Amino acid sequence: MLSPSSFKTAVSVEETVPDDESTAEEDTLSGDVNGDGKITVTDIAKAAAHVKGVKALTDEESKIGDVNNDGKISVTDISMIAAHVKGIKAL
Repeated sequence: MLSPSSFKTAVSVEETVPDDESTAEEDTLSGDVNGDGKITVTDIAKAAAHVKGVKALTDEESKIGDVNNDGKISVTDISMIAAHVKGIKAL
């Protein structure tokens, strides 16, 4: 039998950001690997170079380039970014 002392109380704290401020995560555009504010062929090229092992992305670039959110940059991410650039399917 569980005693009352074996239960823990969870407290949730929520932080709000005023409307005129934004967080870094809100400022990043998923798929915009080079951080120029647009998703273009350059982002495809940077992601492809990373996958091929030619030039590694930074941790931040990797997070932004991981458009399918599986924790890694792969051909799937490159394909999804390319489909967005071609206008086939938005990210």
